[in-house]
Amino acid sequence: MGSGFAALKDHDELGSITGDEEKLREHVRSSPPRTVGRAFFALSRFLDERPVPQLAPDRIWGPHWGPANCAVDFDPATMMEIHGDPYGNLQTNCGIILGNIRDVDIAEVMTKDYIMSHPMGKIFASEEREGPFTLLDMAEEKGYRRRESYTQKCALCFEVRSFLRPH
Repeated sequence: MGSGFAALKDHDELGSITGDEEKLREHVRSSPPRTVGRAFFALSRFLDERPVPQLAPDRIWGPHWGPANCAVDFDPATMMEIHGDPYGNLQTNCGIILGNIRDVDIAEVMTKDYIMSHPMGKIFASEEREGPFTLLDMAEEKGYRRRESYTQKCALCFEVRSFLRPH
């Protein structure tokens, strides 16, 4: 019976995978991680790029293993978890900051009203058009040059959010 957590033997095996470039490539390609944060910089090179229109059905974070709209990660009823970082930021699994514990109560962040009042919540909670593609349009208005292809919907989103951060 699996607990969902890696056993010690799995941990040891992972160490041998990460120490061997070819094993790592094979592992990443057979079980692609969501490439945001450090994974974006370290693992994207192992994945094939696909044209933007082909990214929409990509699976997202969490227990929604299958094609899913990003809105499920911004709906308190379906949100898998919320993270708190050392600076007090409260963020979704994909790294979008929804507030800071110095300014807002965690219970408030986990309400539909709060999510829909947050600028990123409005973009990502929409069932009409997925957040990464809306952000791509916004970034282009600020001078971002759209590429023809990206490895994943999550990688596109991370790259575009990184571009938009100073704007």
